[in-house]
Amino acid sequence: MQPFQKRPSVKNQSGEKVNDSVDTPKRGFLKNALAGAGAAALTGGSVQAAPAVITGQPRIEWRLTSSFPKNLDTIYAGATDMADEVFKMTDGRFRIQVFAAGELAPGLGALDVTASGVTEACHTTSYYYVGKNEAFAIPSNIPFGMNMRQQIGWMTYGGGAEAAQKDLYNAYNIHATILGNTGAQ
Repeated sequence: MQPFQKRPSVKNQSGEKVNDSVDTPKRGFLKNALAGAGAAALTGGSVQAAPAVITGQPRIEWRLTSSFPKNLDTIYAGATDMADEVFKMTDGRFRIQVFAAGELAPGLGALDVTASGVTEACHTTSYYYVGKNEAFAIPSNIPFGMNMRQQIGWMTYGGGAEAAQKDLYNAYNIHATILGNTGAQ
C-alpha cells in the first residue's frame, strides 16, 4: 500500500489555483451529523429523527359508478380493489365509494354521469360508447385488433393513452386510466 498522499492542487482554465477545500453539501451534512452525534454523546442524550407527519390535509370523498353489476365480481372487483388500495395508501383521507350498475346510473350511462359531474369517476370500457364516437372502440380491445399484451403495451409505452386522452376523452371531460383488461370479447 502506498502512504497517504495529498492530492494535487486544482487549477482552472486560466491556470489559477482553485481552492479545493470548499465544503460540498455532502461534506457539510457529514460535518453537521458528526458534530450533532458528538454533542449527543457528550451530553448523554440521543439523536432521533422525528417522523414526517402530514396534518391539515382535507378528506376527499368520491363516488364511482360502474358499468358492471356486483355479481360480475371478476370485473366489478377491479374498482372495489382499487378503491380499497387508494384508501389504504392515503391513510383513509381519500375514500372512493363504488356503486354497481343501476345504483346511481344505468350500466351504459357511467360515462355520461361522470362527464356531467354527477359522479367523480366511473369504471367502464370505452367501446360501450361507440354510438357517441366510433373512436371509443380503439382504446378498448376490439375483435381482430391487438391482443391484451399489445393493447397494454400500446397504451402504456406507445403513446396510445396520451393520444386517446387528447383526441377523445378530453372532449367528454373524462380522464381515462387503465384499470384492467379483459381482452377482445
